[in-house]
Amino acid sequence: MQIEDLQQLEAKIAGVLEKMETLKQENGDLQRRLDDLQSRYDDKAARLEEVSLELEKARSNARDFEKEEKIRTKVSSLLEKLDSF
Repeated sequence: MQIEDLQQLEAKIAGVLEKMETLKQENGDLQRRLDDLQSRYDDKAARLEEVSLELEKARSNARDFEKEEKIRTKVSSLLEKLDSF
C-alpha cells in the first residue's frame, strides 16, 4: 500500500466518522421529537377518553322525547277511560 492509498483511506474513514456523528445527532433529535409527539398523543387520547365517557353519560341521561310522548298518550287515554267510567 502506498502513502496516497493510506491518505485516501484515512479521508474516507474521517468522512464516515463525520457522517456517523451527524446521524447520531439526527437520531437524537428524532427521538426527542418522537417522545414529544408520543406525549402529546397520550394527552389527546386521555382527553378523548374523558370526552367519550362524558358523551356516553350525557346520552344515557338524555330525555327520550318519543318515549315520553307515548307515556303521555297512554296516561291521557287511561284518564279518559277513568272519566268515562
